Amino acid sequence: MSLPVITPQNAKQLIEKGALLVDVRGPGEFSGGHIVGAINTPLPTLTAGSVGDHKQTIVYYCKSGMRTKMNASALATAAKGNAFILAGGVDAWRAAGFDITSPEPSGDASAGLLNRLAKLFS
Repeated sequence: MSLPVITPQNAKQLIEKGALLVDVRGPGEFSGGHIVGAINTPLPTLTAGSVGDHKQTIVYYCKSGMRTKMNASALATAAKGNAFILAGGVDAWRAAGFDITSPEPSGDASAGLLNRLAKLFS
């Protein structure tokens, strides 16, 4: 089974209408920068019906779009509602000029949080 592939512009419109944005990369890649508002659900953790609800549209992405395309059948099975693949992944999103989060210092999410808290209270 395949999923429709959509442009970053189309994905942005769906997200603005309430679509769930799912980053299927590993936690290390996710903490290195991801699309604002995305949840991290690595490919190996996906199971049938595990993402979203029956009324929610899902937009999946990875770094370049290859992982999502190669795993379209598993992604379709994991989604409870309509699902799409972001063409070109986070790389295409960035190239379109849309926001991504900044990488966590040293790639460690907890260290990044501690640094932000230290700045807040200093």
